[in-house]
Amino acid sequence: YCFEVTIFNYGKFPQKIDGIGFKNSSPEFSFLNSTLPDSIAPGKSVNITICFQGFSEKEVIDSLIILNKCINRTVAGFKILVRVDNIPPRINKVDNQCDTTYTIQLDDDTPADIGLEYVRILDSLLVNATVEIISDDLPNSIKFRVKLIDVQKDAIVGFEAMDSASNVTVRIDTIKGYTLAFTGKDTVHSINYGKRTISTIFCDTLYFLNEGNYPIEFDYIHLKHNILYSIPQYQFPFIIEPSQQRSLIICFAPLEENPRFIPEWTDSLLFGFRCYSHVIPLRGIGESYIQSSNTRCDVPLIVTTQKFPIQTEIKSFPNPPSGSNVTVEFSLSSFDNVSISLSNMLGEIISIPIEGELKAGEYMFQLPTSKLSKGLYFLQLSTTKQKVGTIISIVQ
Repeated sequence: YCFEVTIFNYGKFPQKIDGIGFKNSSPEFSFLNSTLPDSIAPGKSVNITICFQGFSEKEVIDSLIILNKCINRTVAGFKILVRVDNIPPRINKVDNQCDTTYTIQLDDDTPADIGLEYVRILDSLLVNATVEIISDDLPNSIKFRVKLIDVQKDAIVGFEAMDSASNVTVRIDTIKGYTLAFTGKDTVHSINYGKRTISTIFCDTLYFLNEGNYPIEFDYIHLKHNILYSIPQYQFPFIIEPSQQRSLIICFAPLEENPRFIPEWTDSLLFGFRCYSHVIPLRGIGESYIQSSNTRCDVPLIVTTQKFPIQTEIKSFPNPPSGSNVTVEFSLSSFDNVSISLSNMLGEIISIPIEGELKAGEYMFQLPTSKLSKGLYFLQLSTTKQKVGTIISIVQ
């Protein structure tokens, strides 16, 4: 670093110069051109170029002196703080909520930094992404926007930056895409259970394949209504590793024959990963339960059951919850003293939302879940005659 110092003769007589130097002889200071005139005439000036080069982090203090046979005079003082730029440029990634676009910012603006010498997009590594400059404040910083071309595939992007002190930073990122694929017979993304006899359970399977480079951990997998259809909870947490195929079992248990105005019992399987989501339609038909036999007089007897009576049971939906509440439905076969409790897997009761006498029938209420930690919880319905329960899975 070089700078000029002007020496001015403000007197009425010429000033003789025998030489110039530094009082403390600091090795960091030098003169670019030390050739000076023999004297400076009154009212005249001369410029001296001084250079400074720091070798280590420290504070350097020295004074410029003019030498002649009569006196060594100090004409300027210097105090310079030396900082060494040994920190490479910073490359930071800022995701947006859905991670289909994100920002890369490159900075070299600490007190010791002179600035960026160059910034390169590593085009040879670029896969499934576009890159554009959104702000340019060189040499201190530059900002890029990276956008996925196909959100269902992973993307790769790389940057290289060097500062003026030849410190280099390289960053290569792989961006998660929604790399979920369906395999097997259910590639049409729906399940049709067909005609099924009431009071029996029929299960079918969806097959998933992770075609990407990162595990897929779903934010939620649940049924919209969760009444006639259910997902066995032993399958959670549902994580699919790269190149792994996993199956998900969904069951259908009709409780009554479809009336004429409802040709099918339907529901929707919902699952999401970040801001991506899928809906799988589920449909099935409930058929009457028919029993045939002969009486003691050999008279043929056919018994048709179109709907089973109300049983004491409890269920929740969606499960896992997708919001701050879960809907709980329960039914009672007779008038009874009822208690509904929520407990963790250690058996510790967290809340008792309902307690008292209720008539036979079907009931529904909203159970808050926003303050529950991630894990499994047991929701139990207790009467004087029996206890039934269901598991609630909190995944986020």
